[in-house]
Amino acid sequence: MPDPYRAKGWPRVNRETRTDLETFTMRLELLGASPDEVQAVVGGWDDFDGDWTPERRHELLHMGDDGLRGVIEAGREEYDYANTTEEEAEARVEAQRLRTARSEAAQRIYGTVPSLLAWVGDDQVRAGAVRELETGDEGASRKTLLSALDEIG
Repeated sequence: MPDPYRAKGWPRVNRETRTDLETFTMRLELLGASPDEVQAVVGGWDDFDGDWTPERRHELLHMGDDGLRGVIEAGREEYDYANTTEEEAEARVEAQRLRTARSEAAQRIYGTVPSLLAWVGDDQVRAGAVRELETGDEGASRKTLLSALDEIG
């Protein structure tokens, strides 16, 4: 047995100790959780009710980074679903639809007029996206395409 009174008698390791909560909140921050999300975890760490059980907490403490990122994203989606009106959700869907139509139209704009019209069909969002690109800064608009788009709406 080493002599406890000698300086080199016991191996001494300087280790920083953290609680499970401190370690977990640091991981959450590193994985991109917002300060509000971290604060919600801190506030409910020991309040076991409903789905939040000691077993669930243990599971999250030992979850891999990808799994924990998924939990963070699922929490954001749940929060968004619970706090978004139908009108806001529809506006988001329409905005995404317009961005998609603009992106696809930019890839197809140099095609033939019949192929563009076949892609547009009777979709007013796609027609608007093609019209925006066709009447852009270049000034070389195809009149047959524009007149066909005007008929769509």
